[in-house]
Amino acid sequence: MIINDTYGFVFVHIPKCGGSTVKHVIRRYDQTDFPFMGVREHPVAGRLEYAHIPMEILQEHFAEEFSKIERYKAFALVREPRERFFSALSQNQRMFSGTELAAMNSDDIIRECEKICNYLNTLNGFCDPERIHFEKQSRYVEVDGKRIVDVVLPLQRIDLLIAMIGDVFHRKLKIGDPVNQTRMQRFELRKQFAEKNIKIYKKIRHSKILPISLKRMSRKILFTDYDYEKLIPKIPKDLLMFIDQYYSEDAILYQKVMQAQERRASLT
Repeated sequence: MIINDTYGFVFVHIPKCGGSTVKHVIRRYDQTDFPFMGVREHPVAGRLEYAHIPMEILQEHFAEEFSKIERYKAFALVREPRERFFSALSQNQRMFSGTELAAMNSDDIIRECEKICNYLNTLNGFCDPERIHFEKQSRYVEVDGKRIVDVVLPLQRIDLLIAMIGDVFHRKLKIGDPVNQTRMQRFELRKQFAEKNIKIYKKIRHSKILPISLKRMSRKILFTDYDYEKLIPKIPKDLLMFIDQYYSEDAILYQKVMQAQERRASLT
């Protein structure tokens, strides 16, 4: 979460919705007393991932910050629920297993998907910090069915959201390279090839000598756009049904946001 008191705006970072890319552009304007990031122990709420605190917890345990979200111009991005779920699955796998989803076979991926669905099915309350990327999007923009965040745009209009934030404090902001983006490797016939590609890309990306144009070219060569249907060609219907049901509120939210975006586009 980014809060700026001087110009009165807040960016609410919903996990796996392009928030890292937005924060990379506007982080310098953050005026919070401490950075809202990392897993910490709250004296009452317990362990929290401070980068992704749901609105209900903010309301109960972070009264000052919640008040600012209500009073200031608040922004957030949302994403199609199924796509976001598999992006979260990829992030979870990378963080806690050290493997890329694209380097796994379909059976193993489906097995990991089943584990998460079983976890969500038995969950009572909010996701724990290690699985916060699977938290419902609606819990970051609403409280008791009331919309708290003023501007909610679909992920594909991240450029517009960044420009709108820039308008708040009279700056022309442009989106940079995606940060923490879920990607699929083009060459995934064998696991060792996938691992080799990752090592090559990391060396190129962190190089202080190579030009940015070459870094961008290497990303296009080694990776392709994320598409969970290509990543998992045979997703069991019962898993998809559970995901759709569990994130039904998110689906309604996303549909409303898309409809609002279509109306906005028709007026321009």
